[in-house]
Amino acid sequence: MNKEIVDQLIKKVGTDVSGRWMSIMDVEKLIELTVRECIELIDQTPTHCAYTSYDLSIVKCTLEKSIDKLHMDFELKKHHSKDFDHDSIL
Repeated sequence: MNKEIVDQLIKKVGTDVSGRWMSIMDVEKLIELTVRECIELIDQTPTHCAYTSYDLSIVKCTLEKSIDKLHMDFELKKHHSKDFDHDSIL
């Protein structure tokens, strides 16, 4: 696991990065930041592997459904990826 990214997310939450303790509210913020980071990565997935417009529509549909499922399962409000600011949820 990329410890640097984990430390950055923990610092965005505003809590101790020593790993000794974290309040439940901070844990929830950390999980939300992590899931949103995953959504952002999925949203930026290259679609150049699609050979036809039909293939491209399947790829885009799969990406959209993956993002929707994460929003639904983690009960997150949707943010437009271009307008998304990680600091806005803190």
